[in-house]
Amino acid sequence: MPCAISRKTARERQRAWLSGLWFAPSDLTRTAEAEARLEGLYLPFWTYDCDTVTDYVGARGVRVTRHVPVAREVQRRVVTEMRPVVELRWTPVLGRVARYFDDVLVPATSALPLSDLGRAGRWNTHAAQLYADGWLAGYRSRF
Repeated sequence: MPCAISRKTARERQRAWLSGLWFAPSDLTRTAEAEARLEGLYLPFWTYDCDTVTDYVGARGVRVTRHVPVAREVQRRVVTEMRPVVELRWTPVLGRVARYFDDVLVPATSALPLSDLGRAGRWNTHAAQLYADGWLAGYRSRF
């Protein structure tokens, strides 16, 4: 997908974000304006769709609490108390799960860690277009 906003709009959003930081140093905005270069970066991804059906067989455990009598000695007398005992009761289960996965993004680059790629936000994959060489003009790219 080509960049969705212009460099000018990105600068305006950066200024608005910086001005909204309450606890940031006062000269952060000036420093960011003077030293920071705001650049787009092309990062390639693959997108996959998948229609899945999975049959499963197993056992399901349900915790059940029952109270059992327990005898103990208190001041030389035998006292019976009811104490809770947790048991697992197993029942067989089987079934089928069908699920459709739409636009699962898989990075086609190792330039950034996956955690950083995830923080970049959600991608509108429905706006994807066929690749055009002009998209990279003036931008860095990492593969």
